[in-house]
Amino acid sequence: MKVAVVSYYPKAIVRECKKQGLKIVKKNPDVVIAFGGEGTFLYSEQIYPGIPKFLIGHPRLSKNYEKIPKYIKKIKNKQYKIEKAMKLEVKFKNKKMIGINDVNIHYRPPCALRFNVFINNKKINREIIGDGVVVSTPYGSSAYFHSITRRKFSKGIGVSFNNTMRLIKPVITKENSVIKVKILRGEGTVSCDNRKSVTFNKGDLIIIKKHSRTAKILRLKSEKLKVML
Repeated sequence: MKVAVVSYYPKAIVRECKKQGLKIVKKNPDVVIAFGGEGTFLYSEQIYPGIPKFLIGHPRLSKNYEKIPKYIKKIKNKQYKIEKAMKLEVKFKNKKMIGINDVNIHYRPPCALRFNVFINNKKINREIIGDGVVVSTPYGSSAYFHSITRRKFSKGIGVSFNNTMRLIKPVITKENSVIKVKILRGEGTVSCDNRKSVTFNKGDLIIIKKHSRTAKILRLKSEKLKVML
């Protein structure tokens, strides 16, 4: 089995993988081990999209460190199942970005954004004024979406409104929905999973929908492992 390790502190994982006869590679792995926090996982999905990923919390914040040999052995023996997680894609100005957590459309100070949001070409509110909008997957609903709405969801796509002048309830729509955000005034940035951002301006139309491919998360059998920090 070929394994890629993504971490700021990869030595312990690499050492144990080699000890158990797994081959450490940088290209075309069978499995990716992300050793760190949520950011490490998101980055690993960026560089190894679609490859099954196993997440281990960093030892400074987790007791997982002492169980590394056990985890690696189960991976070697394929004692795991693979869960699929939906991804989002965002398009505008002939640019395309992909994320597993969320799409964050955010204003650039000092002026708030004015924008409209359409779901399947239906405007869901009159002109909105605020900091922006966050569109989330179920996987990402425990992140920025939750900090805005104080709720999570398990199916569909979540649309939340960030610090708007009028209180606007979040919308959970079907996963095959198409969300469009029309910028009426102001400028800002759009990013996926808090990675590289792209600037937008007045008049831009940002289109968000389900990506055609999924992320794959490796879960060990008989292990109740909290991998996200």
